[in-house]
Amino acid sequence: MMMKTINNIFSWGISSGFFVALVWFLWGYVRPLLEVKKQHAKTIQQREALDMLLKLADTAVASLASRTDLAGHDKFKLATQQVRETMEAKGLSVTEGMVQDAIQAAYEKSPLTASTISVTNPDSLGQKASIFVPDGTAKAIDLKEDK
Repeated sequence: MMMKTINNIFSWGISSGFFVALVWFLWGYVRPLLEVKKQHAKTIQQREALDMLLKLADTAVASLASRTDLAGHDKFKLATQQVRETMEAKGLSVTEGMVQDAIQAAYEKSPLTASTISVTNPDSLGQKASIFVPDGTAKAIDLKEDK
């Protein structure tokens, strides 16, 4: 008797479309939760990729800082290439601009790169003109900062 009642309820649910309506109604609540979870996972992945990019840029700049056989722009190109290839090898896609910004930021933050001080030298006419040479204290580009 109990089995027959359960079977009748199940048959009624299918024939009346109740189960379809129930699934459709529940999907309306579950779908937004899944979208939020998907977006959160994407945000976390992007944050981790950016952290990895910054660490790789710091490492590349530090490894190339002491090389005297390369000019500055050659070091920049080599560091950019190394970081981009490493990110691609890990399966993370970053734009060329992001890599270049990370290298520039790492260069500006690095204590290993050349730092000079601002000096004032009189010219031949006795005028004092300030020659501002970067001393390494300028605020570096922060890629995590919202623009």
